[in-house]
Amino acid sequence: MNQGFETSLAIVVPVYNEQDNVSRLHEEIVAVCTDLGYPFEVIIVDDGSTDRTGEIARSLSPVKYIRLRRNFGQASALDDGIKSAVIFTHCA
Repeated sequence: MNQGFETSLAIVVPVYNEQDNVSRLHEEIVAVCTDLGYPFEVIIVDDGSTDRTGEIARSLSPVKYIRLRRNFGQASALDDGIKSAVIFTHCA
C-alpha cells in the first residue's frame, strides 16, 4: 500500500434477473464497506434484466445504477461499471 494515500473502494456488481438477491447483496456490501471506514461507491450494472431488478436497484442507497439495453454478458457489464467508477485520491 502506498504510504500517504487513503484507500477507497469501487464495488462493481453485474446483475441479471436478480430481483430476489440485489437488495440483500447491497445491504451486505454497504455494511462491510462502512465497517472498513473507507470511502466507497457501489455500482450496480443491470445487464438487461427482464424482472424487477432495475426497479429495486434504483431504490437502493448509496448506489450508482447503470442499465444496459440488453444482455451483453458479465464481462461487458463489469467493463461498463469499472469505467464509470470514480477514483478517489486523498493525500494523508
